[in-house]
Amino acid sequence: MGLKVAITDDPDAPKVFLREEDFTRYPWDYGELTERLRKRHVNFKVVESYHSIRKSLMADSRYCMSRFLDPGNHGRRL
Repeated sequence: MGLKVAITDDPDAPKVFLREEDFTRYPWDYGELTERLRKRHVNFKVVESYHSIRKSLMADSRYCMSRFLDPGNHGRRL
């Protein structure tokens, strides 16, 4: 269970600052996903069918989100 939080204009209320790095809803990158699948499935291979399934799931926000390499600099693309 998490902490209860409320938005307030009370100047005496404790201040909390959250950054994108504080949230890890999608903690796995491509390498982590691929490694976990290799460990879980004996016959797992990184082939076109894997990429096709992975890419279709990436389009669904329930499973994936795009992140900036530098969250503080949204204008710069690397």
